[in-house]
Amino acid sequence: MTSLKAIIGNLYNAKHIFSYWLLVIYFFHIPFVNAIEQSDLADDEILVTSGETNAEIQQKIDEASEGQTLVFDVGNYTLNLNLSKNVNLRGIETANVILKSDGVNPIVQVNEFVKSTIRNFTFSDAKIALDISAADSLFITNNIFRVGSGNIAININEFPGVSILNNTFYDSGTAISVSQNQSSHVIKNNIFSKFDSLFLNVLTGDVKFSCFDNSVINYSDARNNKVLNDIAFVDADKNDFHLLESSECIDNGEGSLDVDGSQTDMGAYGGDEADQISFPISGINVVENGGDSNVKVSWEKNNDYRISGYKVYYDKEMIKGLSTSSVEKLSSTQVAADVTTVDIF
Repeated sequence: MTSLKAIIGNLYNAKHIFSYWLLVIYFFHIPFVNAIEQSDLADDEILVTSGETNAEIQQKIDEASEGQTLVFDVGNYTLNLNLSKNVNLRGIETANVILKSDGVNPIVQVNEFVKSTIRNFTFSDAKIALDISAADSLFITNNIFRVGSGNIAININEFPGVSILNNTFYDSGTAISVSQNQSSHVIKNNIFSKFDSLFLNVLTGDVKFSCFDNSVINYSDARNNKVLNDIAFVDADKNDFHLLESSECIDNGEGSLDVDGSQTDMGAYGGDEADQISFPISGINVVENGGDSNVKVSWEKNNDYRISGYKVYYDKEMIKGLSTSSVEKLSSTQVAADVTTVDIF
């Protein structure tokens, strides 16, 4: 049987500006690793990899200059970090930079008056994911929180200055707990879904333009929001919190626009700081189809509403572009790709 190497990626409409590629070998499936190097980053960014210990990452925070950003590569991290200076934390890909607790301490503690941003992470399995005792101007944006039953995603102990924008809170005890009477916290454009008994324990603040489902509202000023029977995630069980085309959370946020200039979506993939990476293509199968130079390539459909089609690559050279708006419209799960124009090895 002939060996074929193909790369299959998603093609985006105006709501998506980058592509995400998955490498497939004819006989073997090799998971995609979105590895980055320090040379890929800006001068004010510092690379963090999953092979580093908590102590090593903490040292990078402590030694960073004011205003620098630690950029976390794809991977799983077990952390107990202390953010005590004006340093930003950013994941390279929201769904696949997963931060977990050590089982005892919060994943990140903020106990100084910092001006920082924490964005593009998945926070998982923690009694408290973010524990904030002080903040001057702290922005928590475009994250996924699924910390587990009975646990707290964000705990704000005192002091003003926290903005919680475009996050997705899913399957946890409490999404946001604010224990002091502060009116300057801004909580908007978030999605709250499937909490134990309540999603907010907020004394004061501004909670608006968010989507809720299957949760109990415990806040008197939760306004301009949508309470839905179904948020319409692509596949929450697989950590794919992109939105289906039917979701009422699309184009219903407030403030910063999405990357295409339209009104912002609610949740982790809305707003101008959301990552533009689709969830990886899965279920790829390549089989011979009538000869050495003709194969059939099939995969599971990606239901993110922003995806309009797919591209099939061979050795990084595109051999077939397939758009749902063209004459080569895809079926839901399968497409035949004629690769006679490329070499087979």
